[in-house]
Amino acid sequence: MISVALAGSTKYAKHCAAALAAQTDFSLSLVITPEAKPSGRNKLRQQNPLSSFAEQADIPQIYVREKISAETKNELNKYPRPDFLLIVDFGYWIPQWLRAWPVKQPLNIHPSALPRWRGSSPGQFVLLYGEAVSAVSLIEVVATMDTGAIYWQQPFAVAPTWTQTEYYEHAYSLVADALPKLLRQINSGELSAKPQLPDSPTPLAHKLTRDDGFVAWRVLQQAVSNQSGVVQNAELSPVLAATHQHGTSTPDLLLTATRALSPWPQLWTSLPTRKGDVRMKIHSMERKNGQITLEIVQLAGKKPAHWQQIKSAIIG
Repeated sequence: MISVALAGSTKYAKHCAAALAAQTDFSLSLVITPEAKPSGRNKLRQQNPLSSFAEQADIPQIYVREKISAETKNELNKYPRPDFLLIVDFGYWIPQWLRAWPVKQPLNIHPSALPRWRGSSPGQFVLLYGEAVSAVSLIEVVATMDTGAIYWQQPFAVAPTWTQTEYYEHAYSLVADALPKLLRQINSGELSAKPQLPDSPTPLAHKLTRDDGFVAWRVLQQAVSNQSGVVQNAELSPVLAATHQHGTSTPDLLLTATRALSPWPQLWTSLPTRKGDVRMKIHSMERKNGQITLEIVQLAGKKPAHWQQIKSAIIG
């Protein structure tokens, strides 16, 4: 029996847990997951998908608060060491003592063609930079983020219509299907890891914030009017400015960003209206007859609506 402790929280971690739980030669011995936090108007605590799965499957859980701490270590020491610690979309720094905890190996699933796009947001950057091919990787967890030796890497084509959600769903479904066989091969010594190149050819795919989706209204107007002109760096977030400098045209950048940044942080602008500037999210844009158009937008505090339905009522 191969024992696995799984650290994660999202539906992607749940898919991987379910793939292992369905096998008779695996034991999910423990789940390490963030503590439920109050959310919504009523500040209700809601379990994450992995925690809900663990509860239903009667798998013990350790809850992490702000960070993996001495308290986490004390809780962990109450349980037998697993053969593997599997990190799936977890979002916490893994200290040395936790990397040393499993008997055989700490492993991480990273949804990019490492060493390309190390960091916490690889899918968003793959889409922003218009890459047609990516991969999902199973790697050793080491001190430096996403630099561990690679046990397995599965390339896949990136569909030009994908949002980040579709990118991640595809990547994690590939590895979930392969995971039981891969862990058996690593456990038996049949599958060995190959070192990564030390340097990545791409920028760090850092965690995105709301500000990363900003584009100035002037730039949007210029693009939808099919006008050419110089775009100043201050008119784009640093992430979008770097992509623009990479050689992506303004219209292509905006079309790509609506998908790559959906559902978070979303492309947005500060829209001048009769009542002052209002934050507006751009949910979708389209290219029609060679020209891009605003489609579904959302003003702050309002529901999504078609741009043509609201523009005459709000713009002075």
